Amino acid sequence: MRVPSPPLTPREEVADVWHGERVIDPYRWLELTESEPTRAWTDAQNARTRAVLDALPQRRHFASRLRDLLAVGLLTTPRPINGHVFHTRRVGSQRQAVLYVRDAVDAVDRALVDPNAFNAAGLVTIDWYFPSPDARYVAYGLSRGGDEMSTLRVIEVATGRELPERIPHTQRSTVAWAGDGFYYSANPAPGT
Repeated sequence: MRVPSPPLTPREEVADVWHGERVIDPYRWLELTESEPTRAWTDAQNARTRAVLDALPQRRHFASRLRDLLAVGLLTTPRPINGHVFHTRRVGSQRQAVLYVRDAVDAVDRALVDPNAFNAAGLVTIDWYFPSPDARYVAYGLSRGGDEMSTLRVIEVATGRELPERIPHTQRSTVAWAGDGFYYSANPAPGT
């Protein structure tokens, strides 16, 4: 099989000075993900990848085997909080892990947040979660399409009722519960 040459990747003369050090960044143009040059470069890379992978005679076998291996599931470390136990789990062909709670150590899991219900294609995921110390609420981050720019949401554990507040731009956020509220970290809104 002849592998096509990779597409040319132009280098630009871009440099910044950070803390007195000159930092060269010749591929910064690729950070403009919606620009025509970046899209054309990405399309060419994808076409090359498809040409190589699609020509592999073992491709169907590998794809089937990977599906089997990935269907093994995922279980995160349980978090015991005030008599409740929280964890995420993905089983079988589920695209994303579900947040579960047990109302006692020996109780049955109850789904608290299922991101698969938000989007059948599996494009919504739980990025992080923080139960309150009394286990009445869970603050958690949902993101879409793999961008990891979470929106902070809060759910009441006993009822599964979502509180109406939504806090955007909470990528890799942490939440510290304090009294009847919490502190959180957020990124600036784009363009600010």
